Parts: sequence; structure tokens; C-alpha cells
Amino acid sequence: MKTATLCIILCICALILGKRQSSRIADLEKRIAAFKVPVRMEPSRSAYEGNGDYRGKYRQRAASLGAQEVFETVLSLVRNTSVSSGPDVVMENREALQAMLKLDLAGQKELIRLIATSNDPRLGDRRNILRKWEQINVCLCAMSDRHPETALEYLRNSDERIGSFYREWMEPDAMISYTIRRLCEHDPAAGLQELVAEAGRSVHKGVFTATDILVSVAEDEPELALETIPRLPVASRVDPLRIILSKTDSDEQCTRQFQSLRHGLRDDPASLDTAFSILLGNVSKRNNSWRKSAAWIEALNLSNEEKLRVAKGLRGLAEGGVDGHPEPTQWIADYLPPSKERNFILWSNIRHGVWRAMDPQAAEAFLRKNSIDEVEMKRLDDEKFLSGDSH
Repeated sequence: MKTATLCIILCICALILGKRQSSRIADLEKRIAAFKVPVRMEPSRSAYEGNGDYRGKYRQRAASLGAQEVFETVLSLVRNTSVSSGPDVVMENREALQAMLKLDLAGQKELIRLIATSNDPRLGDRRNILRKWEQINVCLCAMSDRHPETALEYLRNSDERIGSFYREWMEPDAMISYTIRRLCEHDPAAGLQELVAEAGRSVHKGVFTATDILVSVAEDEPELALETIPRLPVASRVDPLRIILSKTDSDEQCTRQFQSLRHGLRDDPASLDTAFSILLGNVSKRNNSWRKSAAWIEALNLSNEEKLRVAKGLRGLAEGGVDGHPEPTQWIADYLPPSKERNFILWSNIRHGVWRAMDPQAAEAFLRKNSIDEVEMKRLDDEKFLSGDSH
């Protein structure tokens, strides 16, 4: 009886002691956490493809440095060497970049002000302020890491935000492209909206290019990238279309992508034809029979107007050993509405294909039946009608 009572007392004591110990451990963990330096861990993203070695896989940022302290660090790191341009500045200013990454947004804004208004000879004089321009670009790259939308605002309003000297010395297009790329990594929809806006501003300069950014976004968001292309200036559409559409891996995907583009490109026959030709080429490569490609085309339910817009792509339908054969030629005759496009494709298939050699009488009869004017077709052929590299 005494032994049982003693055991009960010991168990009660152990429970009380355990609760107290747990309480002390929890309290100790809170106190340790209160003394930890705030640290932000973030996966790095490459600035440009192949040039991402200036960041490690992860970065630690201690939020303890101030703008003035980083400014002094920047001054100590400036060297009398050649000045890098655009976002490439980070490759030659890695230490400065790491210091700038430790600032919050307010600190980075203040640092840009300090650099822009500095009279320190290490940043140059009034006749040569390229080093000042370079270090501001390093800070804008650091800002783009977490706040690309703010960096873009600074670049677009550089006279007020930085100083008129910034745009006087260098065009900001490369930096704008970089910040939009970074914004696309944070928020693809917002980044592509800014891409469209910038492409519209820069279309006459021929400097800003949307292709690389769209292709990068398409790796994860192909439909979003394709939806953006019709919003670009016409001159900026074909290149991204060629690259993005060439990567389709199924007939179903080809169908989805064409349907996504057809309405947006209805006023741009050249781009619509490019899209159709590339996708039809992808479908044809996966199918040994021209009939399967024809079935894919029919399933698109194109209007007669759309059929004529993509007629050039139909010239490649009979590729792969059946060029100019009667059956695919007859299918084209039935599929296309009466037009010079239809007549020219039929004439070209017969004149340059194998049907004429196989059965010349039947081939000539087919041309007469479809009222194809030989003289007009030769003239169109001389004018390179429906020619050009569609793929």
C-alpha cells in the first residue's frame, strides 16, 4: 500500500516538473528569437541567361545597413577601370551589389539620391559621370530584385527621380528590359502589361525587344505569353510567334494555341499566316498522312476569310513525298473558296508536283475544270505570290 502511494506521488511530481520544464523551454525559445537578426532567404533568379553566377543559390540579407553606410562602401569599391553598361554592371560590381541588396526600398531610393547628387571625385566630375551612372544602374538592379515596378518607374521618369544627366549619357532601354524581365518573374501578368506599354513606346527606336522576355515567360505561362503577342506592335509579333509556337508537343496544344491567337491576329494577316504555318508544320511532322493534317485544319472551323489569310501555309500541306498528288490537291480545291489564292496553289501543285508527270491529261483537265488562267498564274509566280519562308 505504501509502495503504491509512493509511486502515485512520484508520478504527480514528474508531471509538474515536466510542465515547468516545457514552459521554461518555450520561454527560452521566445527570448532567443527576439535576439536573432532579421534575415530574408530568397531563391535567386538569373539576370540574363548564362550570366547568373553573380548570385548564389540563396542570399542572406541582414536589414541593418543604412544608405549612407552603403554609399561609403560603394565609394571604396569604385575603380578607375572601364565602365560597364546596362544590367551587365552587376558582373563588375558584385560587392557593391551585395551591399545594396541589404537595403530596404527606402534605403535604395536614398542611395540613388546620394550617388546622383554626390560631388565625390571618385564618381567623376561634370565632364565624366559614367561611374555615377554605373553605380546607379547597380542600385537599380538591386532594387529590381524585390521591387522591379519601382525600378521601372525610376527609369521611365529618370529626369525627376535620378537627374537629367542619367538619360543624357545613356539610353535606358537595356535597363528597362531588365526590370520588366524581373517584374515578369514576380508577377507575369503585370510584367507583360508593362512589356506591351514599353514596346509601344519604343517601336520607332528599334532598340527595345520583346522576344526574349515573352519566350522566357512562355516557359511557364505559354498561354499568357501568346495572349500578349497580339497586343504588341505588328513589327514585334513574328519573332516571338516563331519561337514559342515551335515548341508545341501535341496536336491538341497546336489547336489551343491557334484558337488563342486567331481573333487577336485577325487584322494582321502576316502574323496569322506565320502562326498557322508553324503549327501546321508541327502537326505534319507528327503525322505521316496528309489526311491527318487536313483533318486538323478542318477542325479549326475557319471562316472563308481566314482560310485565305492562311492560304500560304496550305502550300506545305502536301510535303513529304506527296507534293502535287491528285488527292491533296483536290482537297485544297474543295477546302478553299474561289480566289486567286486557291487557283495559284492548285496550278503550282500541278506545274511543280508529280501529278502532271504521272497523268498529264488528267492534270490538264483538272486545271480546265477549275477555270485556271495559265497566263495569270505565271504572272503571280513571277511576282513570288504566296512565297517566302513561312516556317
